[in-house]
Amino acid sequence: VSAPITTPATDQTVDTVKDVQIWLNRNFHSGLTVDGLHGGKTKTALVKAFQKTVGVTADGVWGAKTAAAAKAHTLRRGASGTLVTILQCFLICHKQKITADGAFGSNTEKALKKVQGNYGLVADGIAGGNFLLACLDGHGDAVCRQSKGNTPQNEHKAQQQSQNLLHFH
Repeated sequence: VSAPITTPATDQTVDTVKDVQIWLNRNFHSGLTVDGLHGGKTKTALVKAFQKTVGVTADGVWGAKTAAAAKAHTLRRGASGTLVTILQCFLICHKQKITADGAFGSNTEKALKKVQGNYGLVADGIAGGNFLLACLDGHGDAVCRQSKGNTPQNEHKAQQQSQNLLHFH
């Protein structure tokens, strides 16, 4: 069963890592210390939020079921809801100046393209399974840095490397 749509309240602006931590605590009972640091606990909380939203066991570990769920969800301009908010929170944690409002508009697309480019992925502004797999699986930061250039071959390489690492969980 998927989690209900959980977008920020109209009186809650989410545009800093502290705001992301508060949002995760309020909506997913993450128990994070609100310190404004994007560390392992915040990343794990984002993974758990993703897992709850797509209806897989929310253990914070990016395994085969989470990877399969990620491949089934593609986010692009015009999308809305909790998964978009989680994506926006991830982008905020990667120093993008956007607001997590649950609506995938031009600002989210621009920020996503920048992060995709930084990670050596195809900067197409679409958060598909490859992007989610490469950047939220717990190994993504290292895997994405290994990929050079914005080509489909390198995106595929990053995906394969992430999938290989998943078998060690």
